[in-house]
Amino acid sequence: MISITVEILLWIIMVLLLVCFVCIVYIMMQRGRVDQQDRRAKRYLEKTKTLWESYLLEDGFFSVVLIPRGKSEIVAVESLFLSYIHNMYNEEVEEKVREFSKKYLIKHYEKELKDKNWGKRMNALYKIIDFHLVELVLIYESLNREMKTKEEQFVLLKIYSVFDKEKFFTIIFSNKYTFSEIEYKQIFSLLDEDILLQLIEQIEELHLNAQYALIDTVSFKGNIEIIKMLENLLTSSDSEIRIRSLKGIDKMGLVKNFELYIPFVTSPLWEERLMVAKVFLHVPLKFTYAYLMDLLEDTNWRVQTQAANTISEFPDGVQVLNEFILTSVKEDAVKIAEEMLTKRFNLQ
Repeated sequence: MISITVEILLWIIMVLLLVCFVCIVYIMMQRGRVDQQDRRAKRYLEKTKTLWESYLLEDGFFSVVLIPRGKSEIVAVESLFLSYIHNMYNEEVEEKVREFSKKYLIKHYEKELKDKNWGKRMNALYKIIDFHLVELVLIYESLNREMKTKEEQFVLLKIYSVFDKEKFFTIIFSNKYTFSEIEYKQIFSLLDEDILLQLIEQIEELHLNAQYALIDTVSFKGNIEIIKMLENLLTSSDSEIRIRSLKGIDKMGLVKNFELYIPFVTSPLWEERLMVAKVFLHVPLKFTYAYLMDLLEDTNWRVQTQAANTISEFPDGVQVLNEFILTSVKEDAVKIAEEMLTKRFNLQ
């Protein structure tokens, strides 16, 4: 058994205390630098606020006082520009921000792009998008490939989606880098509708996460061409794609080819039966009546409830549910229909 003398133990404690002391001092110094930078940025904005408002919003003259000197003032200008870009839509202001950034900030971001610090490179990449510093893309592409992380490749793909559509298509269809659904949605949300249409035409070539994200993204559009493409996906071998396509069609509120939906009434997946019950709200009841009656007597209570809800939304839906209650022998379905009628009555 190893024994430790009191003297050695005291030395160990002293070393640990020294290490803790050094760490605390370092953290305090770093915090002091940050606070000092914040104070400098605040003083700069207070000094230049009126000049910035005049220059950006009132067609005022440019003053050399606005040119940032040092990191703290650059951070202050970044904050100011981002607040204008994200909180108001004004092409003239955005153009002035781009011009100023290309003239006075681009060298700073070029330096950050080449820095070994990952955070600085990421900040510079996002500023390429925010301030349209397209000139920096070639510089970043020329950097050592091993230096680039997956997160950086994600931002670079976003940059291509805005500034270089041809390269964007090449990369996203190559599936060289794969991302989460959320990340793909962030990328697709930046795209014009015509680009989304091109993507969905070749959706099977995309990574599965990208396919799911694309379907969810286009569902917010009201384009008739997108409806057609989503209906084409209803025959996909992937059940998740079929379900998401049904959700998208329901969200858009339009049915183009009614015959495509009928097989889902008897689908072995309750999620598909549930979604088709929702979609039938966008088809006249005279076409869906028989199918909704079957769904009202489904083996899954969620499907039954949705079918009852869909029927109740139609002008003569209350009468249909009352007739169902009188004629159906399925007690659980009758109970759901009665609950839906009570709910509708209470809402009136």
